[in-house]
Amino acid sequence: MRIVIAGGGSVGTAIALDLVDRHHDVTLMEHETEVAEKLRGALHGVNVVAADACDTPLCPRSTFAGPTSSSPPPAMMRTTWW
Repeated sequence: MRIVIAGGGSVGTAIALDLVDRHHDVTLMEHETEVAEKLRGALHGVNVVAADACDTPLCPRSTFAGPTSSSPPPAMMRTTWW
């Protein structure tokens, strides 16, 4: 499953690492560029994007659309809470 996590704080990083261990495709969005750079080196297997999750037009389309940028966005996004 492809999962996007907003925020690279302690909770976001813990969830990202847990999901990668469970073989999910995880993207973590962190709005502070310096923090995102540090997380890229520390979170192996997690795609870290330096972007504001509240400003989705700045996000790469491929982050949400899948492997090709020409893929249409999903009609509905499902949220799982644990």
